[in-house]
Amino acid sequence: MERLTVVFRHVKKQTEVMGVMLYDGECAVCNRAVKFVAQREKDIRFASLQGEDLKPGGDETVREAVLRGRAAGKKVDSIVFVDGAKIYVKSAALIQIGRRMKGGWKFLAAVANLAPRALLDAGYDAFAKKRYRLFGTAKACDRPSKELLDRILD
Repeated sequence: MERLTVVFRHVKKQTEVMGVMLYDGECAVCNRAVKFVAQREKDIRFASLQGEDLKPGGDETVREAVLRGRAAGKKVDSIVFVDGAKIYVKSAALIQIGRRMKGGWKFLAAVANLAPRALLDAGYDAFAKKRYRLFGTAKACDRPSKELLDRILD
């Protein structure tokens, strides 16, 4: 019985630690960002802001996080990162994702966190307005790897 308790605690801890990154599924830059993060951080899950449903059989905690993130994303038209009960948008989301990555990205996130949030968000907004013109939309034929597909929730 003790072993079962230990396993259950481990699973619960994993669910609490995992974050969900919600992104613009039509944006080529955002899709590349998902691949970039997925290669460097193994616990983050992904869902598009435009998605209507999630894959069946998912964890209710994750499902709730995605729904709350989508609601926040509709208000700000931005990348959203859900970490437990907290929702981060724009530059705050990027910083939280960077904190979870290894090596120089963690350091870069710590440095970016020192800058005024209004300045970071202004830069984020300026880039977001031009992202479709500069990089286009995501290609329908651009298939993610099997490993990445397993981490995409919708």
